[in-house]
Amino acid sequence: MTGEWRRSTIAVSAIWMACVVSTGCRDGRTPGERALAAAPPSSALSSVDGNSSSGTNQWRALPSLAVPRTGHAVVVRGECVWNLGGYAWKSLQPTISSVERYCPDADASRWLPSAPLPEGRREFAGVGVIGDRIFAAGGIDPTGAASRALFVYSAKGGWKLSPDSLPFPAACGNGGAVVEGKLYVWAGEPDVSHDFCEVSRTLAVYDPNKPNPPRWTILQAAPPEASWACYFSMAALGSTIHFVGGIGCGFEWNGYQHSYNTKTAQWVPAPRLPLTYWPAAVAISGRLLTLGGWHGNEYLFFTAREVWSYDPEASGMDVLAPMLIGRTNHAATVLGRRVIVVGGINDGTGEVTGSAEALTIVTGCDIHEPDGTAGTATSWRLMEDGQITD
Repeated sequence: MTGEWRRSTIAVSAIWMACVVSTGCRDGRTPGERALAAAPPSSALSSVDGNSSSGTNQWRALPSLAVPRTGHAVVVRGECVWNLGGYAWKSLQPTISSVERYCPDADASRWLPSAPLPEGRREFAGVGVIGDRIFAAGGIDPTGAASRALFVYSAKGGWKLSPDSLPFPAACGNGGAVVEGKLYVWAGEPDVSHDFCEVSRTLAVYDPNKPNPPRWTILQAAPPEASWACYFSMAALGSTIHFVGGIGCGFEWNGYQHSYNTKTAQWVPAPRLPLTYWPAAVAISGRLLTLGGWHGNEYLFFTAREVWSYDPEASGMDVLAPMLIGRTNHAATVLGRRVIVVGGINDGTGEVTGSAEALTIVTGCDIHEPDGTAGTATSWRLMEDGQITD
């Protein structure tokens, strides 16, 4: 077995070098990610049908959630993907408190029930893992109001309501980014009136390790031209938080317009790239991946399958394999070398799905021209006044 593994490692290294030479892609992995790529594969990289996930740039179906949902959040804690809250969209009682866990090393065949949230929540202001605790801030409560509550999960105490309430009601969905042990959230929608012209555009940060309250700090307001309000995603690459997609005052569409540098505490201009409303976004191997969303044309939920890889350093974009189904208001996270996408609204009827799928990223080449064709700004589907243009 050891000899087989050594031969496999040599083969992977040869493929990696060939990719670098032939396509010019660079190794955007951190030292930890490079070490991970040199480690023996675990059962976390096996698909549910028992086949190896050694192939790259290919989405594979995972077990579905027990409860289909949208407006939920997913995070990784303890080698498991945790799915929190959400709602059923058309249900008479849409707000969900249940939590499900997917732990492929223990049982790759199903999602397992976990302790529920203290109260139903959807469209969280921000969810993240710091240390071994999960922090879930804000969101829409069962009455339909935006919440200031902060829920905290620990293995010892389960879910608790923290005394460190948000400084304002906040609910937008797909928000939240953890940088250096701090949770950043966007104020977003203060109520459910959906008047985007009245939405607060405030960024706040929570430091659970502060010895004394207040542990929330309100940061510099976003520039006026940073006009997104809700229906976006946040993802952190290094010390920079990127905002993906979103809707602003007047329901106009927004791309990457500004990013926030946590080291300098400054907003910085970012390329306005044509994307979608309500996408999901994750950071992996030095790249920002955007997944699906809503094109916003004649159908209320004309969902997208597209997956794009964006390099902020080079301002370059590559197209990846599309997801198995179109999704919007879904959630995504990274477990090891896998990008995992869960739930969401998956067609123009507004039906909610519980399906999940995963894309394995083995080397940096997988997110740098994986099919040998580089994406360009002109190849993105542009949107003008809510319509797609080619």
